[in-house]
Amino acid sequence: MWRYLKNKVFCLPDGLFRRAIGLYGTVSNRRLCRVSKVNGLWLVRAGNERFIFPDKTAIKLNPLKLAHKYDYFYRIQPDDIILHVGAAIGSDVWYFSQRVGLSGRIIAIEAFPDNCTILKKNVILNGWDQVDVVESGVWEEPGTKKMFRYHRFTEHSMHCFSDRGETSIVEVNVDTLDRIIRPKNIARIDLLHMNIEGAEVEALKGAGDVLTITKRCIISTHTTDKGSTMPDVRALLEENNFKVRESTHVKTHLLGWKDSGL
Repeated sequence: MWRYLKNKVFCLPDGLFRRAIGLYGTVSNRRLCRVSKVNGLWLVRAGNERFIFPDKTAIKLNPLKLAHKYDYFYRIQPDDIILHVGAAIGSDVWYFSQRVGLSGRIIAIEAFPDNCTILKKNVILNGWDQVDVVESGVWEEPGTKKMFRYHRFTEHSMHCFSDRGETSIVEVNVDTLDRIIRPKNIARIDLLHMNIEGAEVEALKGAGDVLTITKRCIISTHTTDKGSTMPDVRALLEENNFKVRESTHVKTHLLGWKDSGL
C-alpha cells in the first residue's frame, strides 16, 4: 500500500504532498501524523516521535519502524554500549536509543557530511543525550578519502558501485576505529553494528583494540566492483576470536560473538 501511495503522490506539489502523506500516516498509524518541510528538509511528527528526512523519497511514516530489529541475534539491554558505524540520518540510532535508555551509550559514526548534519538534528530534536555523534569516515589509517555520492542517501560509499549511478564525489576525513574510540574511555562494547557500504574490511583492519573489547557484532557486507567483502570480513572477525555465522534474516549480514550463549 505504501509503495503504491508513494508512486502516486511524489509528483504532487509540496503542499498537497504534505496533506496526502499526513492523512495516510494518521490513518495507518491510528494517531495524528503531520508532515512539514523546513529549510528543504522533511519533518514527520507522530505523537511524541519526530524525525527529519532529506527528501520526499526517504520519508517513512513511523520512524520507530525504520530500523531492522536485531532481537533474533541479540536483544539490546538497558545500559548497553553500542558502537554504530554508518549511522546515516539516524534510523537505527532511534531504535538503539529506545533500547539502551538514558543510562546506556551510543557512539554513532557517519562519514557523509549531509547525512551527519541531519543525524545531529535528529539527535537534538529527540533529546538523545546518550548519543555521541562522530563525523568521520572509518578506514585502516587516518587521512582523507574520496566518497562517491549516489542517488540514495543510504548508499554513499568510499568504494565504487557502478550500478548505483554515481552523481558526484566529495572528500571526507577518515580515521581508524581505534583512534576514534580511544578517547571515549570505553571498557566494553556490547554491540558493534557496522553498515558502511563496502568499507567494512578497511574499517576492521583499523579496529584491533575495538574488537578486543567488543562482545557481539553485526557487520553488513557488500559486493563492490571489486567483489564481495564477506570472505575478508569473516576472516578478520575469526582472527579476532569471534565465532561467525551468516544471518538467516539478512543474507548480507555476518554475525559475530565471543560468548558461548549465542
